[in-house]
Amino acid sequence: TALSMGVSYQAPQGEVEVGLCQLWSEVLKLDASTISRDANFFEVGGHSLLAIELVNKIKQNFSVSLPLTSRCLTLK
Repeated sequence: TALSMGVSYQAPQGEVEVGLCQLWSEVLKLDASTISRDANFFEVGGHSLLAIELVNKIKQNFSVSLPLTSRCLTLK
């Protein structure tokens, strides 16, 4: 089943969302095809330590730094 925030599944759109979805898949150990673009990282199994891992992977893959203060991590 698709992992979304109570709405119907929406596939990632564009190169960045697809790349982020792949990183989520690696960090959360989930099939990327089940991660909706509206999914919330913490609601689909993420926690603070995994968020740190995700932010590090985003920095490596996209050459951007993100603060860990975001309360809502989604692909969009």
